Amino acid sequence: MLDKAYQYVNGIDTFLEKTEKIGKVNLTKTAKIERARKAYDSLNEQQKKEDAVQKAFQILSNAETKLKDAKTANNVVQAIKALGEIVTLDSEEDIESVRAAYESLTDSQKTFVTNIDKLKEQEDGLKKLQQQEENKEAVRKVSDLIDKIGRVTANSAEDLRQARTAYDALELSLIHISEPTRHAQIS
Repeated sequence: MLDKAYQYVNGIDTFLEKTEKIGKVNLTKTAKIERARKAYDSLNEQQKKEDAVQKAFQILSNAETKLKDAKTANNVVQAIKALGEIVTLDSEEDIESVRAAYESLTDSQKTFVTNIDKLKEQEDGLKKLQQQEENKEAVRKVSDLIDKIGRVTANSAEDLRQARTAYDALELSLIHISEPTRHAQIS
């Protein structure tokens, strides 16, 4: 009889101790959560009805849910790492795919994505590269329009107007990209 009472209490104590050791949930707590689940599963129905066990079971259940969230979020963490350090224009599809994966996470899952700042840096870098490409294209357009003018004649008015309009549309910060002699031609 004493042996059964000891086993009854010992089973509960084992479960409570294992649940207590879980702490803050992250992927490194997987084994502790699994050990707590195993200890709970080894309890009989009477032991599971004890108040302390039911409270600890809530902790275990919450930990299992958070662990599942952490595992799901880890896929996004790894995808962000896989983006690498160098951003190119060819990175756009990968960056957008990782962003979509992140956005598909629940708020709880997003809390486990510890490197979201790296994704934001990648997005910012891509935007800068895209803006630089747009700027280069705008400057090329002005340059081509200036080249099209050729020797100025009475029939050059429309070409001059087009070149001037395109030049005026450039951001001031881009004008230094143009060759000074071409700049002088349409001033």
